[in-house]
Amino acid sequence: MIKVLIVEDKPPILWSIKQKVQNFSSDILITGEAFNGIEALESIKENQPDIIITDIRMPIMDGLEMITEVLKMDINVKFIIISGHDEFEYARQAMKLGVNEYLLKPVDQNELDKILHKLTSDIYRQKNTNRQKLIYDMLNKDIPSKIFSYYFNVYNRYYLVLFCGGSYSHYPLNYSHPHNFFVSEEELQHLTKGILHPSIFFWPIATSKLNEMIGIFCVPENISFDPQKTVQLLFNELDKQDFPITVLLSKTITKLEDISKTASSLSKSLRKNTLFGYSSIILEEQAPTSFCTDKVTDIEHNLILSYKKKDRTTFIDELSKFIDSSSNLHYTQTRLESRLKKILGIMVDSSKDLHMDNYQLDIEEIVMFNDNYCKLHTNLDNYFNSFFENQMKQSTNKAIHEIVEQIETYIKKHYSEQITINDISTMFSVDPCYLSKSFKQYKKISPMNYLTQTRIDVAKDLMKKDPSMKLKEIAEIVGYSNQYYFSRIFKSVTNLSPSAFKDNLIKEQSVN
Repeated sequence: MIKVLIVEDKPPILWSIKQKVQNFSSDILITGEAFNGIEALESIKENQPDIIITDIRMPIMDGLEMITEVLKMDINVKFIIISGHDEFEYARQAMKLGVNEYLLKPVDQNELDKILHKLTSDIYRQKNTNRQKLIYDMLNKDIPSKIFSYYFNVYNRYYLVLFCGGSYSHYPLNYSHPHNFFVSEEELQHLTKGILHPSIFFWPIATSKLNEMIGIFCVPENISFDPQKTVQLLFNELDKQDFPITVLLSKTITKLEDISKTASSLSKSLRKNTLFGYSSIILEEQAPTSFCTDKVTDIEHNLILSYKKKDRTTFIDELSKFIDSSSNLHYTQTRLESRLKKILGIMVDSSKDLHMDNYQLDIEEIVMFNDNYCKLHTNLDNYFNSFFENQMKQSTNKAIHEIVEQIETYIKKHYSEQITINDISTMFSVDPCYLSKSFKQYKKISPMNYLTQTRIDVAKDLMKKDPSMKLKEIAEIVGYSNQYYFSRIFKSVTNLSPSAFKDNLIKEQSVN
């Protein structure tokens, strides 16, 4: 709803303008009528209009004085001035104040409609942009509630929804995750078209976890909305992909100040309740309490015992049983990781050959790199087999160092191609977790972060050589098929958007 204030000292003209404004659209709400600038200022402070339609020449305080005072308030408002044929000098002064829209008396309906259409479109667009920024800020920090009133005063309830592609990622800006950017903001917006009432505002926002996306539904009073049904429809579309999707829906939020706290609660719930290998919808109010016992099961006991006996055949058989059991029980990712860490911890403690300080991180990475039990089984098999083969002993250091050098060379030559950690693992016949850890040991950076840094370095060089090159073209050259993804990655690495980086280059070149 767009709020309008009309300021005119002659009642018949004021009422005529009021009627014409109401004829334009039912989305216009006239929040005030004033006969001079003083009355207008009081109404502005109370109602915060979006548009002020004002005469110029009025008693007590004229339109120019009023506009000058309003500009001091630093509020978002647009002006339409009404002037007579003999008042051009006043209109010119108003334009110096930044007022670009004016109408001659008597006000023509068609001319007024054209201006209102332009201004309302600008206002809706700006409000959406500002809402997006406010929502982003709300998700990350507390903001005084009075700031919300201008942009969210038409809504009385809110719902947060958190989307996760694949396994839960334990840390932000994880370029190694196989399902980063599984859905874009634009794609989520498109999916809601035709589902939501036009008055319901939905905005998806990227998070620091590259395989996650959070969205907010803002619902006006007296508008019917079924959040569970809506989320189910979105889930059905997203779950058509070949990896699991987890969607969490918050309880009803009635205070915008609670957005940040609710977002944090959803993130914790995602970490605790994401099912490994299976898609699911989790309602915050019905989220199960994760349960994980420290008691070693018979299968886990047999796994540990077979390792102590160096019985590789039995170990592989028991590992298969463990995988099947975990899948049948629909373990959460947290519980699965906990059980594997427990098993590996006992193995490390009972062996003189294994000296592993970061085995818990190994488990987290193995689980994160995979999104179903079949892949997990294969990679766990390779990982545990290395214990039997003593692959982590010093004797293999030279061989793995050579492989790391080969991988670095490969990335430098093939950065423009679609490459995942599993692709590199398969190509060089090395377990992905062991590969990642070894690469980081020698290069002080993970292989996927190295790939990302290489791509961004090349992109920066391309911009320096030709600042006029389109970002879409640069993105494709360095291996990103989606310009949006490229821009997000570029900013996460350089703290500048590609456009800002190019602008800085152009400024530097103009100075030189």
